[in-house]
Amino acid sequence: MKGRELQVGILDGTALPSIEIIPRAGFYDYANKYQPGAALEVCPAPVTGQEEEKLRKAAVRVYDLLGLSVYARADFILDDAGEPWFLEINTLPGMTPTSLLPQEAAAAGIDYSALCQRIVEASLEARKQGR
Repeated sequence: MKGRELQVGILDGTALPSIEIIPRAGFYDYANKYQPGAALEVCPAPVTGQEEEKLRKAAVRVYDLLGLSVYARADFILDDAGEPWFLEINTLPGMTPTSLLPQEAAAAGIDYSALCQRIVEASLEARKQGR
């Protein structure tokens, strides 16, 4: 499928701003993901308000349908018509300060320390509720 690669983090059931991955060459493979400077990561993604809404709603829907809790990251291809195509959801996305989910949280005004604290608190709450 051709299109733009976008990802949406979900934190405790709420979608974060999307992030677009733009490889400098080829597609977003292992080398482009882990080689510094091989891909541009743009957050918030340069999409229309309608596209952003579709991405966020789709991400939360998959998160809810799978019964997930605390945090995850959903990956999409956005086609030329502005329709998101769900690829996968990652239930343990990277959590270094430069990983995608922390970048999305930062775009929502949540710094890295606050993000980690929210994940711990949400995890403890989920455990209490048996999720």
